Amino acid sequence: MKPVFKCDYCSKMGTEEEIREHEEKCPDNYDKKDCNTCIHRKINMKKEWYECQAGKEIPKGKVYVFCDKYERKIKTNEVSDLFSNLLAL
Repeated sequence: MKPVFKCDYCSKMGTEEEIREHEEKCPDNYDKKDCNTCIHRKINMKKEWYECQAGKEIPKGKVYVFCDKYERKIKTNEVSDLFSNLLAL
């Protein structure tokens, strides 16, 4: 048997080396304090890039890393939340 390692931020699994490399680039890595996991992030579908609701200018196709306006967005299971809300009615 081989040991299997899992990313601390998403469900990717692999060898220790693979996961160590992956975690640095993982879009769900909230330790980087970037736009991907920020509560202020808004996706502009027409322009296909992020906008910041906290007022930070984000260059087209870029994200900020270690942003001073960063607030962590709590990842939720949207499908589960939808069913929970429907059952609560």
